[in-house]
Amino acid sequence: MTTENTTTGKPEVTVSRNEPEVLRQEIEQTRTELGDTVEALAAKADVKARMRDKADQLKEQARARRTQAVQKLHSTRAWATSHWSVIAIGGLGVLVPITAVVMTRRRSTRRSRRPMRRR
Repeated sequence: MTTENTTTGKPEVTVSRNEPEVLRQEIEQTRTELGDTVEALAAKADVKARMRDKADQLKEQARARRTQAVQKLHSTRAWATSHWSVIAIGGLGVLVPITAVVMTRRRSTRRSRRPMRRR
């Protein structure tokens, strides 16, 4: 079995009875790690697949936002239907002052347009 010496940084070889079995396990572990690394690198290099995954992710996000918007619309519509009198009074509260301002301005501009009478 091989271990690294902490003072020199060089590998040390220790002999044990089941060294061939330990070596086989280390080789198998190294193969597994190497296979995972190669698989990860291949996935990173596959730009088409990454773009497809990103597009799928964005589509799913758009669907979720659409669903939330539709639910919000339905709840707002339900609230507005049940509170129509509040909305009507609020609308009048805005409409009446605006109408008063517009009518007052029209009257003042009509007066200023009249020709002056001569005496």
